Amino acid sequence: MKKTPLKAIRAKCLDCSGGEYKEVSACPFDGKQDEECPLHPFRMGKGSRATLKSIRAYCLWCCNSQKLEIKLCPTVGCSLWEYRFGKRPQKCPSLPKILTTEGVLETNTVIQGIGRG
Repeated sequence: MKKTPLKAIRAKCLDCSGGEYKEVSACPFDGKQDEECPLHPFRMGKGSRATLKSIRAYCLWCCNSQKLEIKLCPTVGCSLWEYRFGKRPQKCPSLPKILTTEGVLETNTVIQGIGRG
């Protein structure tokens, strides 16, 4: 089954709430009392076309607004990982190499080598 951005968000929300569907529904991160999560409006698996932008915003939050860290993200088990650039991987020909674990490791190795020089 193909994972859509909405399904990826739903999976991330379930993971964040310990797999409890009721906890996803009652998520307090709506910005009213706690910090707002960019995924909150889409947590129930329903939403608009803004899902990719929300995934990108979440990844920026997760990586402390460091765009390079998003590119180098080693958390391939994250349901949002393949959408971390805010684009559909199938529609962006420049993404396939970095969308593999090997691509991330190779990029990390190159960047670490540059930092030592």
